[in-house]
Amino acid sequence: MYVKDIFEAVQVDTPCSQPKFLSYLHITVQFLVSKYGEKYVIGKSTWAKPVSLETDIPVEEAFFAAIVDNIAYMVSKNEDRKVDFVEESDNAYRAVWRREHGKANFLARGYYDV
Repeated sequence: MYVKDIFEAVQVDTPCSQPKFLSYLHITVQFLVSKYGEKYVIGKSTWAKPVSLETDIPVEEAFFAAIVDNIAYMVSKNEDRKVDFVEESDNAYRAVWRREHGKANFLARGYYDV
């Protein structure tokens, strides 16, 4: 996922300077990693604060909307954006979790499909 794509999505509703945006992005991803774990947010990669908009960050695509909403909330303080962030991040986590622990994985480990 490219930082520029997230920046452009945030800029649609809530204009923000690039340095402030990069700081908010870093804070948001750190929060997601602390809440859901590295495995589900950044996979086997390591996280480093992005230094430019051209950076490709190792965050799961499922978290795109949640990241945009949280940065928009941090800029505008619009509580609706925070509510959207919480819901979208939970949905993204569940989607990644299901992909990692799908039905085939459970059956392979000896669990039964009931």
